[in-house]
Amino acid sequence: MQLHRLVFAMGCLATISQIHGKSFNFTNQTTGRLRLYDPNQQALQALRGSNNEVMLGVPNDQLQNLADASKAQSWVQSNVVAYRPSVRFRYIAVGNEVPPSSWLAQFILPALVNVFNAVRSVGLESQIKVSITIDMTLIGVSYPPSAGAFRGDVRSYLDPIIGHLAWARTPLLANIYTYFSYSGNPRDISLPYALFTSPSPIIWD
Repeated sequence: MQLHRLVFAMGCLATISQIHGKSFNFTNQTTGRLRLYDPNQQALQALRGSNNEVMLGVPNDQLQNLADASKAQSWVQSNVVAYRPSVRFRYIAVGNEVPPSSWLAQFILPALVNVFNAVRSVGLESQIKVSITIDMTLIGVSYPPSAGAFRGDVRSYLDPIIGHLAWARTPLLANIYTYFSYSGNPRDISLPYALFTSPSPIIWD
């Protein structure tokens, strides 16, 4: 299975994971895109009216709960619908880098489908894409891009997830640490390619 049609490269996003005891207001500060690893209420309040696109994460410790459809509905109502339209949600990432060997892996697909259905039930499925986030260890071949493929031993875990995402017309999200690709193969991968800083194409693939 080729990766270049399935994986959405995250690039560099501003991130907020926790805000404690501080007041933040993003109304006049546009970073473009932000990622929240959990639905931090202070952060969501601060993002109202900011016009930043937000990727909202479902923490791994919530996956088992959201495998229950009614709890997924409640989660979406409380953390997404309650803040729209003043917060511009672009993606919901259900879990973060859950390996196939983890006991949480069994809850990924049910939680993904339930959160998607909850988003669809309020008519937002075309505006908010619901996916999962994987890490690069699941990829067996990553260079050149046209030869990209998942490891064979993770296909039974990923194929049903990818099947749902393809049906929902939603990208599979990946945390890509490009510098490590360069450091592991500096002969074939240049630093400007790894850091997305080249002013012109480096590889035609």
